Amino acid sequence: MRCITADLSLKRLPNKDLARVGLMVGALYGALIVASWWNEAFSWEWSGASDAAQWRLWASHAAVSAALGLGLWLLKIWPAGDAKLFLILAAALPLAAPVRLRPSALLPVFLLTNVFVPAAVVFLLKSFVWLWRMRLVHGYSFHRALGRSRVGDYWAQAIGECWREVSQGARARLASAAQRPWEAARSLASAAGLWVFAALTLAHLNLTVPGYRVMGPLIGLAVMAVWRRLSAWLSQETLGGIVAVAVFAAILSGGEPFWEVFRISLIQWSFFGLLFEAGTRLLRRVLKAQEGFSTFLALAGFAGSLGLFPVLFPFAFTGGARILMQWSFFGVVLGALYTLVGAAMEENVTYCPAARIHPRLVLAGSAWESIRQDEDFYRENFRWRYPDGLTDGQAASLRRWCQERSIQALAVRETEPFALWMFAGTALTLLLGRDVIGYGIRLFS
Repeated sequence: MRCITADLSLKRLPNKDLARVGLMVGALYGALIVASWWNEAFSWEWSGASDAAQWRLWASHAAVSAALGLGLWLLKIWPAGDAKLFLILAAALPLAAPVRLRPSALLPVFLLTNVFVPAAVVFLLKSFVWLWRMRLVHGYSFHRALGRSRVGDYWAQAIGECWREVSQGARARLASAAQRPWEAARSLASAAGLWVFAALTLAHLNLTVPGYRVMGPLIGLAVMAVWRRLSAWLSQETLGGIVAVAVFAAILSGGEPFWEVFRISLIQWSFFGLLFEAGTRLLRRVLKAQEGFSTFLALAGFAGSLGLFPVLFPFAFTGGARILMQWSFFGVVLGALYTLVGAAMEENVTYCPAARIHPRLVLAGSAWESIRQDEDFYRENFRWRYPDGLTDGQAASLRRWCQERSIQALAVRETEPFALWMFAGTALTLLLGRDVIGYGIRLFS
């Protein structure tokens, strides 16, 4: 409980509290080992598994836990305290319910899912409340003033404007490519690399993950997020080498059956990507236009038609056509939700006086844009940015920088305490014995 209260009040997890919890878990493991050198310490049956098999289970559990915690920290999704708490809770799960929750590579994944899914649902609800209060409610009167007879004309005009924006953007990119062909080639190669990398990943998971048909679009979104992080860390040449190695490995191991799945995955990913971009553009129009309420209705109708047509007309959408409609539906919805969450996070800011800039402060995007204008200062002090916020040295340098330029305040993000979700996810895992998504699929199938 001290971890939760500290996270709520201080917006951080003190190392001393984490050390106490970690020592408690370590003491339990030590007591079990001292009691009877592993095998006799547990009361459950291992179905005749050998000692080596038991060690492999524990090793896979520890390795996956460490990879997930460290990966989310490196991806700047979690601060270091949250990553440490996740490792401690993942280690404690098999001890809390040894009969139901045996150590395995999947158990940390169950825990991570049970942490993020409820948190994502609550945050999406908050984002929709923000969207209604800050955007839609102001456009509702305009929508009513349009009347039914003019709504169709407005939507046709909006589609035309979107098409003109896309056309102008395409012409601008072509003109820029003609002036800088090498940079254009690198960008094109990066986009092609993402497309191939995503299709290869999805094809492999299609053959190995049981719930792929349900989770496929979400996995695709995760692949996109990972690729963006890799693009920030690695050069285009390195990413191209990774894709080339992955393709070569697939050629050696997959054979003809794999390439058939790869072809299907590439088509599904193409539909998903195009509709993801459409959902993103529509939601951006909702956010910036006074007539956003009408655009929101159009977005909801478009996404709803993609989702309901296969249900209402099952004879017309069978096999591959039904799957493509599902991927298109999730593309529009996830594209819109991705943009909505980003906008809500970006506008959920406060302003910190420059003289009170302190370590662990998380700056908003507008503040980073201002700092980036001073390239030398940014390169010298912010080569590494951490999800934990500013370091001691970065905070001191930023205070001096603001004082020299007479900057009174900087925009900072309101971070969400996550320790409560960690413990809630642990309780869900203990209660269900698996992740909430798998439980829901099994419940309604």
